[in-house]
Amino acid sequence: MKEKLLIVDDAELNRVVLEELLSPEYETICACGGREAIEIMERERENLALVLLDVMMPDMDGYEVLEYMNFNGVLKRTPAIMVTGADSAEDEEKCLRMGAMDFVRKPYVTDVVKRRVKNVVELYRYQNGLEEVLEQKAETLSNVNEIIVAVLTSVLETKTTESREHIQRVRLYTRELLKFLYEHSDDKNGLTPQTIETICIASVLHDIGELLIPERILRERASDLTDEERLIWQQHTVKGCQLIEPLKNIENKDYIRYCYNICRSHHEKWDGSGFPDRLVGDDIPICAQAVGLAHSYDEMIVSKGYTHEQAVERIHDGVFHSFSPVLVETFQLVADDFRLILEKNPESEK
Repeated sequence: MKEKLLIVDDAELNRVVLEELLSPEYETICACGGREAIEIMERERENLALVLLDVMMPDMDGYEVLEYMNFNGVLKRTPAIMVTGADSAEDEEKCLRMGAMDFVRKPYVTDVVKRRVKNVVELYRYQNGLEEVLEQKAETLSNVNEIIVAVLTSVLETKTTESREHIQRVRLYTRELLKFLYEHSDDKNGLTPQTIETICIASVLHDIGELLIPERILRERASDLTDEERLIWQQHTVKGCQLIEPLKNIENKDYIRYCYNICRSHHEKWDGSGFPDRLVGDDIPICAQAVGLAHSYDEMIVSKGYTHEQAVERIHDGVFHSFSPVLVETFQLVADDFRLILEKNPESEK
């Protein structure tokens, strides 16, 4: 059975074009305005896989419809992709903040529309299905590792800038940092062998929020992003917390807490210049501090082309103002282990 999409646009030609593009793969319903769209959503609420929503409409614009979808809980199960003729990062930021998943622009590029619709539909199929799977298999999925393998398999089949190797390396780096802290520091930071393992498992979801950031922004180099685009990208920290929401029902509450803290705070900086909350010092959870350092080290080498020695030097010199003195000192002591992890888990050819 085909999944059902709702196309909302006051211009008949736009509705016809989108219908022709998408009807081979999906069942489509059309609405010529915001009020009609809401009527259809109330009637088809459990059946809609996606809403393609025009921004500018006379009776009720896309922002108002999006606000309705957010307020009435529709966006929890049915995503919205905004359709616009404008090219404004400010408008994008506003819609993403209100809960939209992505954008398509007029005039339509056929392959782009199809790919973005498919990405978002599959992502929500994963998100909606995960909670059902967890409920159905709560007795058989007896430990967190099995759950995370299932999550990662689904996530890595959708759009993401993360590779399997990067995720594995960050997990292993994080373990080395926290294990050394636990074994050699007087202040255990609440760490135990069990909590360290749980944090390492949670670390694999650190950038899962990038799934909800427009693809064109993810493909840009960070240095090429405009200020508005950078703000949109920074929202992946908050959106990651939204994606792990279906996991809230599992019994391991510590795991959920670590997932949340890591997703939200792994880009916070020791001096308070990070995001999204501008936390300072030890207000940043230790799990997020460790994952942030591990992620930064790997990104410097794999994405920016630094040598191991250059990455170690920059972290030691506090170039990023990101990490606690204790964590930097710990990193210095386990840097050789980081190098070994990198050598044993190299980036695969793509």
